[in-house]
Amino acid sequence: MVNPARLPTEIWREITTLACTDGGSTGRSLALTSKFFHSQSLSTRFHSLSFDSLQRVEDFLVFLREQPKDCKPQIAHLYLSFTGEPASSTPRFFLAYARMKRSERAEYDREAKATKELWDERFRPAAAALFTLAAPTLETLCLVEERLQVPLEFPHTFPKLEELTWKGWFEGLQPASLALYDNPYKFPVLRRVHFITHDKAHVVDALAAAASSSLTHLRISEVLRADNRLPDALARALGIPTVLVPAGATTSTQDAAAIPPSDQTVSALFPHLRNVVVLCTAASGGGWSGHYSGIWLDALDRFHALPRKCERQLDGVRMSFWDRPGRPNERWPDRLRHDWTNRMQGGPGCWVESIEEEEVDIYEDGPFE
Repeated sequence: MVNPARLPTEIWREITTLACTDGGSTGRSLALTSKFFHSQSLSTRFHSLSFDSLQRVEDFLVFLREQPKDCKPQIAHLYLSFTGEPASSTPRFFLAYARMKRSERAEYDREAKATKELWDERFRPAAAALFTLAAPTLETLCLVEERLQVPLEFPHTFPKLEELTWKGWFEGLQPASLALYDNPYKFPVLRRVHFITHDKAHVVDALAAAASSSLTHLRISEVLRADNRLPDALARALGIPTVLVPAGATTSTQDAAAIPPSDQTVSALFPHLRNVVVLCTAASGGGWSGHYSGIWLDALDRFHALPRKCERQLDGVRMSFWDRPGRPNERWPDRLRHDWTNRMQGGPGCWVESIEEEEVDIYEDGPFE
């Protein structure tokens, strides 16, 4: 039988690092195989970590405190999801809430507020400890929440973070917070950003303060009717003058209107941006208000004009605008974790080149919960 101890420690470190790209399950298995692999994987079994609750984060931090002093985790990939927290509510709950009496709602609101305050008190020190540990070595970060405002701040610099994905409301990723990250840069080498959140136009503008000199890939998903200002924000990001398409213009006149005079130039917020993907899941028209429907249809015209502008005015820049109907359950937590794992393993993740590539099994509709 071959003795694994004959292989140099440096080689085992490379092997275990390459193996630990699934969120932690392989690292746990290695640690339980034998005493040899337990010791060899001590520094690399935490190469990628995935947590689906605050309790899991707290348990991990307790576990670390019990490890030998020479255990110094090098966390390169981190996924955090808070979709199942008690402080959050499911869509099914809102139907029940609507049927409550006023007194019942008031009582529930008081209890919900108290639950959230206790959750925040637990979350802040746990998040601070986790990111103090992870910030120096972190390369990819994926954050997911639904219907829960997470008080996650970023007091540290992330010198190696190259890819950031988030869905929902995180305090440190709000426009007002992002705008403060320019001195010093919080994300000096950040190259790829994918986000699903509210106030998308302001997020794009604020990102310029956090990663204007390094960003090469930008994806924005679940664009809705409220995002009618996003086309102008993307035009600023790319350095394309904003030109309004005249109402009632034909396709040919829209193309003409989309091309500004050759002497008209605008400085790009992201001068190194090379790939932009926008996934729209809003209905194309109709609705209860003709006024707001008209605003959205105008925004759609500007969305569709942007890829043509990129092709004609910008060398080496690709922009894709995909417009499809929304679904009852987009399963974004599953989708984002799938993309995060796929990127670690060398795949494209969310950075596909067509809407057809996007439609894989993990993205199929599930039951509405």
